[in-house]
Amino acid sequence: MLIRIDHTEENYAFTSDEHFQTVWESIKNKLNEQNRYIAQVSFNGEVQSADFEAMMLSRYKEIREIEIISVSEAQLIDDTLKDVQSFSGKIVNACDSIGSLFYGDISAEQWNMASSLLEAVEWVIQSLSGAANLLSKYPEETDYVAFVEDAVRSLKHNLADLGKALESEDYLSVGDIMKYELADTFKKLGASILTNR
Repeated sequence: MLIRIDHTEENYAFTSDEHFQTVWESIKNKLNEQNRYIAQVSFNGEVQSADFEAMMLSRYKEIREIEIISVSEAQLIDDTLKDVQSFSGKIVNACDSIGSLFYGDISAEQWNMASSLLEAVEWVIQSLSGAANLLSKYPEETDYVAFVEDAVRSLKHNLADLGKALESEDYLSVGDIMKYELADTFKKLGASILTNR
């Protein structure tokens, strides 16, 4: 198997599951020692999703080539914040259109859209929490970390309000929370996430 890490190639012939696991752990440890984070993984030229590790460990015999692209901690933080900013505008639009659906009868497809929106919000919360965790090591980032943590609290509060409204089947409130509260949180986040740093 060819394993390419940031354009450096090595060939391996794995003799057992344990051998593969040992090599994989050593790759992760080496990246960790260099303060680098895995940004993208491809198997046989196909980019993998976030749960690539379990799939790789169970199916490594079928994989001919693994490509790993890593980034520095600073690049990871910058990329995450840029992704959140870019994503925020899309979420604002989704909040408006999906929120409006809750003022009438909702089809199964529309429920799926609402579920995807909530998953996107969860992704933003996880991304911001991860960035804040990395930035908290640096005293000069204290104010920015407080800003990010405040944004995370607002998003969690919005989700909690949505959960209560959904549980009580108060769909008018669900629509209002999405269209106004959640959208407003993302408008503020998108406008200030990069400028506040």
